[in-house]
Amino acid sequence: MDRHWRGLRTPFESISAGIKLRSFIETKLSSFPLGGKITAKVLSLKPDQFELLGTHAALAQRFLPISPTLKCRLDGQSVGQSLAMLNTEVEDLQEFLALDPDMELSRIELPIEQIAKIAELRKSRNLLAKHIDAMPLRHAIEAIGRTKDRINCATAAVAWI
Repeated sequence: MDRHWRGLRTPFESISAGIKLRSFIETKLSSFPLGGKITAKVLSLKPDQFELLGTHAALAQRFLPISPTLKCRLDGQSVGQSLAMLNTEVEDLQEFLALDPDMELSRIELPIEQIAKIAELRKSRNLLAKHIDAMPLRHAIEAIGRTKDRINCATAAVAWI
């Protein structure tokens, strides 16, 4: 305080504003992970650096709606580590989306687990159909039936004989 003391010319209003600003910054940043460290860094900035930080406010505002789940995953990592992790995840998701370029799956109102099960059953059915087509008795097999009910009926008839 000694270096700022100028008797009646001491800028009390500026000092008061500075104290309020410091308290505001501490209050706002303390709730964030590593808030104490961030607060210390912000408060150590020179006025021109602090002003430069303010020019990035619009960019920072774009990060406010990030989901808490994603924010938790960013705790304790450097920006570089976070970007590398997120870039890998984006690449994985793009690879997944490339499996359905026409977005046909999005039109199906079923959980992905059911879609996967249906796909697996269709794959099994196609393999079985290929196997039956290669058999010399395929016409007899087809005569028995292609539906589950007809196959169960034929199986029951064979068991009865």
